[in-house]
Amino acid sequence: MHTHAFVPGGGIRHLTAGARKFELGEKSVSAFVGFDTALRQARSNDWDRTAGLSQELRERARQIPGLRVHAPGTQHTGIICVTHEHLGPEPLWHELCRAGVACWLIDGAHTPNYLLRSGIPRAVRLAVGPRTTQLEIDHAIHVLEETGSRRVTVPAATQQQKEWSA
Repeated sequence: MHTHAFVPGGGIRHLTAGARKFELGEKSVSAFVGFDTALRQARSNDWDRTAGLSQELRERARQIPGLRVHAPGTQHTGIICVTHEHLGPEPLWHELCRAGVACWLIDGAHTPNYLLRSGIPRAVRLAVGPRTTQLEIDHAIHVLEETGSRRVTVPAATQQQKEWSA
């Protein structure tokens, strides 16, 4: 409700005495439309399917020799963190990325507290979402199996990468 109006030539005209506050600005219509779209998308997702794929990823990853799956507790999201007994997180992450597996190298502020409390400051994070397919799960598991069965090295950083990280 508008409580006051600007009068041409200057001044303010009082419109109503019943309003409790002034309108100080316009609402962001694009924010409301975006929020509505996000809610509709979230409500249309098959969360049971996503939870099933996430559980499958965790269980299959736990079967890979040398791979440690870090997912404590009984309630899980689609996120798992992994480390390998023979590979550091960076070579593991590099191989997954090279093979087209979406994942993150977590370090420092991005490392979950449960890993930090366990003395694990770095790991590779994989996430299952509503658009993840069975083929992507199968591919990620295949790459983890292949990578863990051989020694990999990280290519030397290019001069440009060194400059960016400085």
